[in-house]
Amino acid sequence: VAELGFGPGVGLAALLSAFPGAHVVGADPSPSLAGQAASRNRAAIDAGRLRLVQGDAVALNPYRPIDLVVAVHVLYFWPDPVKALDAIRRLLRPGGHVALGYHLERHMPAIARRDFVAEGHRLYEDDDEVAALLLPAGLTAEHHRVFGPVDRPAGRLLIASPVS
Repeated sequence: VAELGFGPGVGLAALLSAFPGAHVVGADPSPSLAGQAASRNRAAIDAGRLRLVQGDAVALNPYRPIDLVVAVHVLYFWPDPVKALDAIRRLLRPGGHVALGYHLERHMPAIARRDFVAEGHRLYEDDDEVAALLLPAGLTAEHHRVFGPVDRPAGRLLIASPVS
């Protein structure tokens, strides 16, 4: 199991708990966040269950094939999301999955809507816009879920797998 953009390591801890028999690897471009994630998940690192690497999906190549790649709230930051998703697809074992967690623009905090766009990041208007990134990357949507009320969701989850 892998997480792209693990931030301070909260998602890594959840993956380690949800998949107690799995080896987990996380990739994030930020060295300072790697330190936070390592502190939060020290026991799993010491036990050999968790490995942290600096970088993007390409940094996970030595760990392939991967059963599940999780990427939560990182889609906005990818300069070329199709290229990033294609790199993720190449990591997956046959039958593997990618789980994308995200918010639509209208459900993001006002400061994020303002700053993300000003910094050149991409926000998505609707789920179809996100789903349209999949096929050019060789992926197909399997499941989509909105968490919470439709007008104020806690988040969205799109599960995809390689096109057969």
